[in-house]
Parts: sequence; C-alpha cells; structure tokens
Amino acid sequence: MNKVETKVFALTFLVLTTLILLTTLVSAEFWSCFSKGQVIDFCNPLVPDRTCSFTTCKLCMSNFNSASNCYNQGNWQTCNGLTSGSCSSGSGGVDSTPPAINLINPTEGGVYTERAITFSFTLNEKSDVYYLDNINGRGRWSRVCSGCSSITQKRNFNEGLNDITIRAKDVNGNFGFKDVSFFIDSKKPKISKAEPKKGFASGEFSVEFTEANPQMLILHYGNSETGMQNSLLDVSEDCSLIGKEKYSCTTSVNIDDYDSQTIEYWFELTDLGGNVVTSKRQFLSVDTTFPVINSMTSVLNRNKVTFVTHITEQNFADMSYIDNSESRPKWRKMCSRLINNICEKSITLRSGTHDLTVQVNDKAGNSVGENMQIVVP
Repeated sequence: MNKVETKVFALTFLVLTTLILLTTLVSAEFWSCFSKGQVIDFCNPLVPDRTCSFTTCKLCMSNFNSASNCYNQGNWQTCNGLTSGSCSSGSGGVDSTPPAINLINPTEGGVYTERAITFSFTLNEKSDVYYLDNINGRGRWSRVCSGCSSITQKRNFNEGLNDITIRAKDVNGNFGFKDVSFFIDSKKPKISKAEPKKGFASGEFSVEFTEANPQMLILHYGNSETGMQNSLLDVSEDCSLIGKEKYSCTTSVNIDDYDSQTIEYWFELTDLGGNVVTSKRQFLSVDTTFPVINSMTSVLNRNKVTFVTHITEQNFADMSYIDNSESRPKWRKMCSRLINNICEKSITLRSGTHDLTVQVNDKAGNSVGENMQIVVP
C-alpha cells in the first residue's frame, strides 16, 4: 500500500468511526430520573404520558428531543447493563392539573327504583376518591377507592333526593370535583281507601294513599254502554297531606251521561320511580237527578203541625227538617219511606215563630229543600 492509499484508508476509517460514534450517541440508552409529580412526555403518540407518583422515578430512555421536550423509550435490558447509579435529571413540568372525573352513573336528575344503585366512573389518572352527602352527610367524606382510575360497584343511597359531591385527589395533591343530584324511589305507593264503596255515585270521589313522591293520580270511570272516561287530579291542588307521606284527595266529575246506569271506577297512582298501583274497582249506580217536591201542605192544630208532601224520587232516602229558631238547631227525620209518593208527618212546636227548613234527600246524596215560617199561638 503506497502513501496515497494509506491516507485514503485512514480518512475513510475516521469518517466511518465518526458516523458510528454519532449514531451511538443519538440512540444510546440512558437512565433518566424524575421527581414525584413530574410529567413525563413521550414523543411517540402511541405511548401515553405519565406522571411520577413515587418519590423518584427512574426510567430507561433512548434519546431526548429538546425541541419538543419529549422522550423516546429505551431498551430496559440495555439500560440495566449501564453503570449502576448513573442517572440524568429528567425534564418535565410538575403536575398541577386536577384529575378529571368522568361520572357514568348515577346521572344528573336520574330516578332509580332501588336504593343500591351502580356507582361508576373513570379518571384520567390514579387518585384517591371520596364522596360527600350534601343533604345528610354532616360534612363527612366517605371513601370510595384509593389509587384507582375507575370503579363500578353497587352502593346504597338514601330514599328520596340525593345530592352528592365526588372528590378525586391525585398523587401530587391536586383535587378534582364532580356534583350530581338524583332520586331514589324504591317504595311502591299504597292506596288505602277509595270512596264511595257502594250504593250510588253522584260524581264526588275520594281516595287516600301513602307515597313520598306522587307524580300522577287518575280517576277512571264509566261503563261499556256509554264509554269510559278519566280525570287527572292535581296532587298539589286536589290533595292534602294528612300524615307522614299520606294524602287525602277529592274530585268531582260530571256523570250526567250515566244517569240511571251502573258505572265502575278506580284510581290509578304513579310515583316518581314509575311504580303504578290501582285501587279496587267499585261498581255504583248513578243518580244525578234531584228529588222533586211536587206539593207540600201544612195544617196547624194548636201546637201540632201536620205536613203532607208529594215527592217524585226513585231512590228516596229521607225527608227531614231543622228549626233554625232553636238555640241549638239540629236535623230531625220526618219520613224514611214514601207511601204512594207521599210523606205525611206531624211535628209539635212550642209557641212562637219558627223558621223551618224542610229537605228531601235521595240515596245518591242529591237533595232539595224549602224554607217556611210557622207561627204557633
């Protein structure tokens, strides 16, 4: 080999050595150390960034991109062959971002028919999670999980309205919060009484029920001959609270189309949770026609007055009178049945002026009356 060839060889060797050295420096594995709370940003978008959650995190890297302030992961086997204890200070900001809570269940404004409901959420980083009952919790936080990033579990909550705050704390002491309000309605409503139970219907109906969250109350009535109808009651207007979660409701409907027929009726109650109960179906005769007093005569003999009254009423109940001139007026029955549509009755009155009201009642509750004044010498 002459001198020229020797120089060319030497130059070629130097260039190759330099390239090999540069390549080695670019891709050489190294240990990088991070402090608790530092965020490690990886250049590869497929590798999720992470936050150091220990006092010190020692990670194997292949290179550091100073322009993007990100790392490429190295080969751990190669790093393990490096000098023990050698560690470069890692680059990365301190985590000051609170955990993000993705609440899956319960949902805002949700209504649940069981007290034990699914409590489910995910977090974007591991955290310690607690929740506070803002209504009955007395300021005490209840633990859900520690160092978790997600959870799905059954958890018991109170009947009625629930308002809770969820708190997540990450390893660097950042707090994230989530508020949610929802309803638990696990108790089925109960109808204890519906009236009238028997006899005649005049259009007046009443019902008593027990339910914490009544939502809809419907009266169904009618028959196959004339047709079925329903009437929606307003719980806030037509009902009154008579005990703990116990209501009494009344309503009036026009049943003139069913006069002299038989109808059935029942109440249907729906609560907030969608639970539905119905009262027992009752069958009633309908009488919406008022009694008719065709004629009424009164004959005074000393202190005795005899009334003869001609009445038209198919379902006659009674004829009564009240003396409004008495210090303590009260109703007194004159007849409980008619003979040939006639009620004949004699009553005794003291001397003086008497303001009387005579009233005829039928079995459906319809009534008609007349006022009169009688002077007894």
